Amino acid sequence: MEEKKFLGGNLTKKVTFGLIWLLQAITGLGWILALVVFLMDKDTLDLEEKRELVACFVCAIAGAVLSFTFLVPIYITVCAVIACVKAFTGSTFNIPGAYHIAKAIIK
Repeated sequence: MEEKKFLGGNLTKKVTFGLIWLLQAITGLGWILALVVFLMDKDTLDLEEKRELVACFVCAIAGAVLSFTFLVPIYITVCAVIACVKAFTGSTFNIPGAYHIAKAIIK
């Protein structure tokens, strides 16, 4: 079975989602790449991939809005690192809270 390609057929699913979560963990700007993937490949994305991208948006918004607590950004960073490692290995990590919100948005 051939792996699904994103961003014009240049990156595999593992690399694309790994980079999204890596950028989210390091800089908090993974949502930008997630938005680009969402807009460019909206016809080829399946339901779980859309939910993972929306979960990245939710993490970015929650981290920005609740940044004064210091606990939420640390939680999001740790979860993003776990999601990054799991994405590069080919599996997914559903971030508790963010994935549930994404699941409610994307049906």
